[in-house]
Amino acid sequence: MGQGRPGELLSGAVAVVLRTPLRDPHPSIERELGRDSRWRLATVTDPGEPRNAWRGNQAAWRHALSLRAGADWLIVIEDDAQLCQRFATAALSALTHAPTRAVNFYALRKPCREALARGDSWATPAAWLSNLCIALRPGVAQRYLAYCDADQARLDAYCRTSGDCRIHQFSRAENVRFSFPVPSLVQHAGPVSLLGHSAGRTRIFCDDLGINPLRINWSRHA
Repeated sequence: MGQGRPGELLSGAVAVVLRTPLRDPHPSIERELGRDSRWRLATVTDPGEPRNAWRGNQAAWRHALSLRAGADWLIVIEDDAQLCQRFATAALSALTHAPTRAVNFYALRKPCREALARGDSWATPAAWLSNLCIALRPGVAQRYLAYCDADQARLDAYCRTSGDCRIHQFSRAENVRFSFPVPSLVQHAGPVSLLGHSAGRTRIFCDDLGINPLRINWSRHA
């Protein structure tokens, strides 16, 4: 799974599923990644109560880094993520053309609509990041964990148990730019999130739009 030439489809990536004791991972994860040899798929189970999103995310990123040999990208997927059809190939194609070294596959409605209006296949986050499905280059993942370890006391006080808050703080403090594939390749599928947030359909999701992600030109970005 080595580094490809510019524009060449990546041969594979590492994906770690963060599973909670409350539910099984969404079936789309196994459907899209479990039988595809280009993906190295693993699962980390959060120990459970009390609920702590960061504890599980931290363990998942550490495990992803332990499997990183030869991988161009590391991805952590929370168990209530619904992956679009053909995600395995579409995600590798998108990452081949990603304009940043950090990608959030869970694209929000407003930046998605703006990118679609421009004819772009990528958007930048407006204000916040979600940990539902994050892809980082291995070096960025190492920086992320080092940042969280070095600033643990402040982050524990400010973010409490939120992993979303930590990835957002890291992005701002370390000047790590994120981008979203447009339309979104991932949707929040569960009735509630790990922290009890409701899952409204507020995203522009490939499957909902009837779009085949293999036909998207991922090289179109501002």
